[in-house]
Amino acid sequence: MTKKKLLALILAVSFIFFSGASFLNFSAAKEYARMECRTMYHSSIANVRDELLTFTQREEKDVEELQESLRNSSVLFNSFLDENRTYAYVVADKEGNIVYESESGVWFWKDRDTQYLSLEKYMTSEIKKEILDFRKKSEGDHLLASNLCVNLTDGVYTPVSVEITDNHFSSDNDESLTVKFTDKEVTHTFYEYLTFEFYNLEDDPEYDETKEKLEQELKNYDYSCNARLSLIDTQGGDIQVIETVGDYHFIGFVKYNLTRAALTSGFFGDRMLETAIAFVVLTAIALGIATVVFNKSVSAEKKEKEELLTEEEKQESPED
Repeated sequence: MTKKKLLALILAVSFIFFSGASFLNFSAAKEYARMECRTMYHSSIANVRDELLTFTQREEKDVEELQESLRNSSVLFNSFLDENRTYAYVVADKEGNIVYESESGVWFWKDRDTQYLSLEKYMTSEIKKEILDFRKKSEGDHLLASNLCVNLTDGVYTPVSVEITDNHFSSDNDESLTVKFTDKEVTHTFYEYLTFEFYNLEDDPEYDETKEKLEQELKNYDYSCNARLSLIDTQGGDIQVIETVGDYHFIGFVKYNLTRAALTSGFFGDRMLETAIAFVVLTAIALGIATVVFNKSVSAEKKEKEELLTEEEKQESPED
């Protein structure tokens, strides 16, 4: 075997073992993603149940406050954490009336009360792209609404624009983006206690699939006697959260992408970095040892041939 073939064989064997180690890392990362999924599943169920219970026990039932509470507490249904999941949900009363559903919206404070304004029908592809581009370049963990401009006509609020910042603490260096929804006249501007949800900014078709699954569930849903339990498919990542407290039902579906979650996890990245470093070092050592052994073998073989040749020459030379 030539030296090139030997080194090529070592590299091939190393690549095969590296591929095997990578597969094991991926399998471990996928199991890690399943555990993360299960944790979020149980946490969301508990949060939904607690928020619905708190809501039903109040004398004055503020639906907007329930919306905001669920949006902030249910990690499976939080738009800020939707990198590996698509979701759709509704909250309905005992008659089957939809109290609210997953959509883009903004909460603002008016007359000592929380108000909710849906932004869903105003969220064009261009607006979504603006917000996505801003989110990617901003340094803040979450985007925040610093002011909301609306038009109030005949008791109906229409969004005109919202300014988004990337920092919890205002400063002169904050990045900001003003998103314009309509050309109507601004009649009111709100600055305090603004929170919002931007739903499905990437126009992911999987959101439509998840919504269809939710719609199918709603067609056959018994609001008077719901005995179904929340379920999680830890193999495929399909999640169903159904919670009933008092006269209110939370019905939500999630598609959790376990493969993408595993591949983009820090767990997988750290293991692959460690594996790559280990294989680079071990392959370099193996190549070095193989080169030394091969060279010694060639040298010994050459020396043996020279000795044999010398011996043959001595035997063939005439005696004096």
